[in-house]
Amino acid sequence: MDEEHLSFKTYVKKANSRGTGFFHIPDRFSDKFQVGDQVSIKIHSEETVKYSSKIRNWGGLGVYVPKKIAGKYNLNHSTCKIEINKLNGFHAKIGSDGRVYIPNRRGKKLNLDEEKIIEIEGRIKGKNETVFWPVN
Repeated sequence: MDEEHLSFKTYVKKANSRGTGFFHIPDRFSDKFQVGDQVSIKIHSEETVKYSSKIRNWGGLGVYVPKKIAGKYNLNHSTCKIEINKLNGFHAKIGSDGRVYIPNRRGKKLNLDEEKIIEIEGRIKGKNETVFWPVN
């Protein structure tokens, strides 16, 4: 699933009053990403934190750090080592009802219609899984 792996140090700044963080991708790597790219993030500070996100533009290309993560690990206003992997696919949570929500842009590109059955390949709790799922 991983396509592009980069590592760099950067400053995590506080993005809003609620505590969400944001870090910029250094200019030397900005040509490797575009807004909307799906990425997996690993932040090394006192502890290592992993999460999935999208590339955003906020005064330059970068990634938001969710407020729960930024707060729990005191990441805002700190310099951290970041590992970022561009994903070929996309990150999606599985809802409590068992549904997998495909991003709108990806769904439109795939021209998904109800009644179709799609094959979903992914990593669930560190284990690679393949399932067949009806579109609804």
